[in-house]
Amino acid sequence: ADNQLAIADAGGIEPLVALIRDGTDALKEQACDALGVLALDNAGNQVAIADAGGIEPLVALIRDGTDALKETAIDVLRSLAFKNAGNQVA
Repeated sequence: ADNQLAIADAGGIEPLVALIRDGTDALKEQACDALGVLALDNAGNQVAIADAGGIEPLVALIRDGTDALKETAIDVLRSLAFKNAGNQVA
């Protein structure tokens, strides 16, 4: 939990969201994995990822990504929605 906060406080969320939009497939997958871990049981990071525009590119990966990216994006969205009513509606 401490590292989750430290990464978010250091500005790590926005570049990860940018990578899921514009990176190579390999970078998208790694960025998704990182965002999923940052969001896991961390309501502050769940909100920060949504506020950074992370939900829309994750949904785009589910529509248009490779099968591996679809699976990874689904996992991240699950982490974002877990115990977070605001993200469940978004």
